[in-house]
Amino acid sequence: MENPSLFTWIVKTNFADADFWLINKGSKEKLGLPVKEFQPYLTGIKCPALILPAYGFYMCMYLHQKGTWAAHSQGAINLQHLRIKYIKQVFQGIASDHRLQHEARYKSFVPYPIRTEIDTDTETELEELELEELELEELELEREELYAVM
Repeated sequence: MENPSLFTWIVKTNFADADFWLINKGSKEKLGLPVKEFQPYLTGIKCPALILPAYGFYMCMYLHQKGTWAAHSQGAINLQHLRIKYIKQVFQGIASDHRLQHEARYKSFVPYPIRTEIDTDTETELEELELEELELEELELEREELYAVM
């Protein structure tokens, strides 16, 4: 089963088709540790289409080392557990960050707003459009020169 979404992570328990799984019960030190072996009691994580499963696995290792999951652990004794709603909240936050980065990256390639209506009767407006086109051509040439230098 592939995840068709570009940004949404699929988080389920007893999820055999997941890319990797998180330990959701045990000591506080092991909570949230990603593993690559399926067990029915683990929480399965399926990465979005834009995220490689290996990247998602190592990102979860980082979250574990940072203590993200320990902050969300619950339990009165040494046996702690993670609620699936907290795991989903963390991955929804990651998805919204990725969505914003993707949108910002897309917007950076749009050189100017496109006009949909042009009043061709006015000569000054046509002259302004020609000047804008010349400026844009110059900007594109400068950008190509910069990329050639890089």
